[in-house]
Amino acid sequence: MKTFLAVIAGLVLSANASACVCFWSETSHVAAGALIAGVATYGADKVWPEHRALIGFTTSTVVGFAGELHARSRGGKFSIADAGFNALGAAAGAFVTDRYLLAPVVTRSDGRVAVGISAGVRF
Repeated sequence: MKTFLAVIAGLVLSANASACVCFWSETSHVAAGALIAGVATYGADKVWPEHRALIGFTTSTVVGFAGELHARSRGGKFSIADAGFNALGAAAGAFVTDRYLLAPVVTRSDGRVAVGISAGVRF
């Protein structure tokens, strides 16, 4: 967990060498958003499995916006495109991690516990 926090802090606090709205720049924001959301969704599965995808998406989006606000506070510009592409990656990362990587789902409602398991057969 300490390593994860160190990587996130490094990404958020690092200064941009240059800024552009180009394919590789926005692709990096999508990838970072997806990665952060995937890790946050995985972590939320241990604490609050019913809302793990929402927690993963929110965490990644907040980190992206915080990074843009940090860039603005250092004299840069707030890029709505960067924040938007980060949120797009966050949605994809949280969805894929929730639906395909964390198959068993535990839900609690009215004192009852339901567990869902995914099974597959290869032909």
